[in-house]
Amino acid sequence: VALPLTLLSTRVLSVSARNIPREYQLAYRVEFSVQKGGAELLAPREVLLSRDFTFDETILLAKEREQRLLEDALARDLAAIVMRQLAAL
Repeated sequence: VALPLTLLSTRVLSVSARNIPREYQLAYRVEFSVQKGGAELLAPREVLLSRDFTFDETILLAKEREQRLLEDALARDLAAIVMRQLAAL
């Protein structure tokens, strides 16, 4: 089983009138497949999850923490999806 978990992006979705980012999107992607003894048990597949979050420079520390929590939640959700598909084999 190959499971390279990759942070795809943190991209700006919207900006304020002063050109300050106001909304971001976090995206995680995982690609995996399962082979055993040269036989492919599960064809290569990709799972992509993303979450949007707002940004406010006046509460920078809180927003940085929110971003880390969202990244952790995305990683857990991806792991759960992969485990459910592996359990179905």
